[in-house]
Amino acid sequence: MFNANNEIKCDTILAPGSQLEGKLTCKGPSRISGHVEGDLVADDHLIIGEGAQINGNVLGSTTVEVRGTVTGAVRAADRVVLRPGSLVDGEVECPSIVIDEGARFNGTTKMSKPDMGTLSAPDLKVVSGESATE
Repeated sequence: MFNANNEIKCDTILAPGSQLEGKLTCKGPSRISGHVEGDLVADDHLIIGEGAQINGNVLGSTTVEVRGTVTGAVRAADRVVLRPGSLVDGEVECPSIVIDEGARFNGTTKMSKPDMGTLSAPDLKVVSGESATE
């Protein structure tokens, strides 16, 4: 899961400048750096990168790390991490939350493990840009 530089190796990548409309389901560690209009579901560690914009709900089966912007609910089975420069407008539900100095959070928190029963197959439409799987 980690490379030689102790960084997470991602299986699913949505590149900067990419735009998706609809529900996106990611398998394996994933990094989203583009724009998603719709819900985002990940079955492993999920990084919402710098400059990413998610307008929808985010559900992660382990950790959700936010470095970009999320407008909607963020739910994670293990923890949510808000990095400096991130913005979350909405509810956060997880057993553990980390909010770094410089992160912005406008909403409510619920400190419990969310219902993970909503994991399902992808339903997405590529609007513009590129997406890649590595």
